[in-house]
Amino acid sequence: NSAVLCVAGLVGYVLLLDILGFSVCTIALLSGLVFLLGMKPWPKALLTGLIGTAVFVLMFGRVLGVTLPRGLGVVKELSFYLY
Repeated sequence: NSAVLCVAGLVGYVLLLDILGFSVCTIALLSGLVFLLGMKPWPKALLTGLIGTAVFVLMFGRVLGVTLPRGLGVVKELSFYLY
């Protein structure tokens, strides 16, 4: 059922946000949701997730100065290049 997968995706997003960071979690969530809502094939859904995340990072992280979760380890280090 799509609704159950959407809720599971949101729960996973919340649980993993501090570990994997905003960018990784948001790419995965947006890509998964648009795929579940009918955007096929996977590369198109992934591109939508990437573009959507880039817009969010630009708007909130850069323009508005909102502190976004960076994640841990390598993900944290890479996030400094984005926001």
